[in-house]
Amino acid sequence: MKISVDEVTHLGSFMEIEKFADEESFEKSKQDIFGLLQQLGVKETVKKDYLELLWEKGLFKKDG
Repeated sequence: MKISVDEVTHLGSFMEIEKFADEESFEKSKQDIFGLLQQLGVKETVKKDYLELLWEKGLFKKDG
């Protein structure tokens, strides 16, 4: 697993966990990641990327 911690201006801190897997081991890898999150006591996950989160906070203006 690869674990990264990002500090994103206007959003805060995020932990990203990646585990590379082929199609056969995808579900097992997903279980491994969520198991680690549970062990760490992480209760909230975000599936949006940083740009989507910034957009939702109103930090970008629509052109036109």
